[in-house]
Amino acid sequence: MERNLEPVATELLPYIKQYALHIPEIVGMIVAHLTSTEILFCRGVSKDWSRIFSPFLKLHAIYWDHGVLYKARFEERLETLGPYVQSFKEVYPARDDLDKIKRTCPNLRRIGFFLRDKSLPDTQAMVKFFQAMKRLERVDVFSHNDLLMTSCLVSLASCQVSLDSESTLPTVASGQTISAQHLPCDPLRVLEVGIAARSMASPTIEWDLLEAVLTRHQMIQDLTIREAHLREASDFTNSGGISWARSASIIFGQQAQQKWGVMSSELKEGNEGANRMEYLNSILGIAAPESTVFNYLETLVFDNVKISEELFVSVVSRCPSLKTLNVKLTGVEMPMHAWSSCLPCCPQLANIIVNNEYGGVCVDIPDVWTLAPSLRTLHVTRSRGPEVYFSDVESHPGLENTVLSQTPHPGYALVSLELCCGISITDTRVRSVMSHCRFLERLVLELLYFTEWMQGAEQSTPFPEWSCRRSLKSLELQTIYRGNDQQFDERTHLFINRLKDLEVLEKLILPGKLLSDLSESGVELYGAFRDLLARLDIWNDQYFAQAQRQHVKLDCDTNQEATDLQHQQLSQELGYQHAKQCHVWTRDGSGPVNFIPQMPSVKNVTLTSPSDTRFALEMRHLHILMEALPGVRTIWTSKNLYGMDCIPRFNYFYNRFQELYGLTGVELILGSP
Repeated sequence: MERNLEPVATELLPYIKQYALHIPEIVGMIVAHLTSTEILFCRGVSKDWSRIFSPFLKLHAIYWDHGVLYKARFEERLETLGPYVQSFKEVYPARDDLDKIKRTCPNLRRIGFFLRDKSLPDTQAMVKFFQAMKRLERVDVFSHNDLLMTSCLVSLASCQVSLDSESTLPTVASGQTISAQHLPCDPLRVLEVGIAARSMASPTIEWDLLEAVLTRHQMIQDLTIREAHLREASDFTNSGGISWARSASIIFGQQAQQKWGVMSSELKEGNEGANRMEYLNSILGIAAPESTVFNYLETLVFDNVKISEELFVSVVSRCPSLKTLNVKLTGVEMPMHAWSSCLPCCPQLANIIVNNEYGGVCVDIPDVWTLAPSLRTLHVTRSRGPEVYFSDVESHPGLENTVLSQTPHPGYALVSLELCCGISITDTRVRSVMSHCRFLERLVLELLYFTEWMQGAEQSTPFPEWSCRRSLKSLELQTIYRGNDQQFDERTHLFINRLKDLEVLEKLILPGKLLSDLSESGVELYGAFRDLLARLDIWNDQYFAQAQRQHVKLDCDTNQEATDLQHQQLSQELGYQHAKQCHVWTRDGSGPVNFIPQMPSVKNVTLTSPSDTRFALEMRHLHILMEALPGVRTIWTSKNLYGMDCIPRFNYFYNRFQELYGLTGVELILGSP
């Protein structure tokens, strides 16, 4: 006998509503859909709600220091919300502000210092602040001023050192060294120094001070240096013309200057750099930098950094756990042999990103593959500077007897590859990528498919099948256009035709002009398809021209049924219904050959437009895509493809596209994913 539970449920409903928020699983599901502001509102409903929702509140704020009144209101809010603050930005390390944060924000995990004033921060206050913040996981230090940057780094390196009350000179507590003082549970994991935006003035960062920070906080996993000059210990004058001895006296006090003078005259005469490093070791209690190995450092980023080859090799060579190396140098050139000096010391290196926008980093792709066999991501961008080399993979040193089926080939483990360095369509590196990168999932190639008129005989080597045909899911083709003395390289058709090998490709990114260049190249094989596109253009132009002429008359007719009938008659007269039914590309494979091969797995297409190339999208380019990609669901188009007045022109294209392909469910979208 079945029991009717409806009365019981009705009776229990008020209790369920009352105590539902006492069930952690229900609260977790609710909070997952709330923003920090909404959680704040929930806290204000009642004391019970405040107790329930407060543990989920995580605030991220900019330290408000613009005017006495606003700062007072901000600090008043900190008294109640401070325990929920997770991160602060734009903090100037004044003593009062640091004391306020230290007292009200015990759970702070990230702080960003912006040293914008000329006055020197309070070193003792900063040291005490770092000692008190037991959960601080990330520290960002941004400043244009060398002295302010040095002061902050010294404070961070001294955060476990007791300070003498009579002097700003840090001394080692009980004569212990950092190896004895360092706590294995040191929470600091991320350090970023430099400046946050591009500027004419970049700070000079002392490597020995930065190394002292890394030695003190050995658990740091991520180090980023932005827009700065990283100099070695042998340099003694910063960009502002301030000698290091004077900087030390300002930061550490007069006692430090006297000690530095004694060490410079007595120790290692003629080697001021070594003296200075010993001086730092003695006052900070740190082991000699030459013996320092950064065992936990996994990510190293040089973003627009000026650094010498020797220092670069020295830093990278001491990171045995390094997994990601991001290099973007400015004003310097890194020779190719630097890689062979440091990469063998990083056996776990999986990601290398090289950007040559402002500097020159020479890269031989197969050489990097060989030196870093566990490499999974390689991104190389060349805008200026030296060439990106791609020596013959088969004849590369140490690979003479390599057999792909037995020993992994260099590049075999790559999952993501970007070669934005202007590769000629006939270059061997294109064929090497197609042949050897078997497990690629994402590929970006910047191609040159125009042949200079002075170039010699054509290369007849065919393009191989894609070895990553069952793994590649995203393919982006970029283009570079050079001088006027070039002609379209017909071998581009052979490369494009090989895209049919890619069985699981889902995302395809193409320059819009590439479709135009392919369709205008004049290859006889595609003559019938060009004629078909021309007829489609004529049909569409006739229909829309006459429809526009009839527009006023149709709109003036108040009888909607008669208006629809006139539309239908007009379409039939122009043969438009035939175009709508037959040119959604449902024909068999015996028809005219398209410039783009059949790729049924592609779901998302993006048409891009280089900023330095003038090109206007036409309907025929969309016809090319719709015929070749029967499984496409979304077509993204760049704004530059529609000219200066992009919105009206896109609306015109959108209406025409919907008339032809609206029944297929394909979306035409302005912008990029």
